[in-house]
Amino acid sequence: MSDEQPILRRSTHVDHEVSYASVGASQAPDLMKYPPVGSTPFEEEVLLGSGEDRFMSATSTLMTWGAQKGANIEIELVDKGQESKYASISFRDTGLPEGPKENEQLFAPDGTPYLEAGHLVNYRIGDEDVRSMRVISVIDETNRVGFIVGSAAESDIAGEAFLRVEMRSDNSVWAVARGFFYDARKGSKKLLTKSGVKKEIARVAEQLHALTPVVQATINASSSEEE
Repeated sequence: MSDEQPILRRSTHVDHEVSYASVGASQAPDLMKYPPVGSTPFEEEVLLGSGEDRFMSATSTLMTWGAQKGANIEIELVDKGQESKYASISFRDTGLPEGPKENEQLFAPDGTPYLEAGHLVNYRIGDEDVRSMRVISVIDETNRVGFIVGSAAESDIAGEAFLRVEMRSDNSVWAVARGFFYDARKGSKKLLTKSGVKKEIARVAEQLHALTPVVQATINASSSEEE
């Protein structure tokens, strides 16, 4: 059986301005077997429900940083990147690229703009933990939408996560995350265990669970009470 990756109908990609190598390896079919050297790969998925409405709702939430916000990660947009560097590419059914096209800004039903490739953001986790993150790619397919986000500055843990929502052939809707992290410290500062990496992977899993209808309903109820 071939390990060919699915044909992208539209993809936007960034190949620089991050703090790690093997950019985009989270999309590799053999990631779990052959991860980037020294890294720990991961793959998680959570059932969100079924049907087109659930897919569209979850997609809208994911592409407006809803997974992160639902996991208590505050998002601060630092830089939108240079649009000319991050042009979208369309693919024919044969898999051949048709060439770069002008980016199309997409919006959630409430008017919130979707995140875009090239965006540099800060993840604020608690009072002191701040991570600089770059959106590497934005994936927009008929039944699969998501993005890759990777570390953009030196930190204890580096790597990337590919977060997506997909609707499968049985109409079930899933939130999926895969990627890799590694301890970026040098010498004596390098962690003796993988606890830091495990914590980062667990944080990604929390983001997936934040997309479930129950969690989203709780978040919406809390927002209504605050208003």
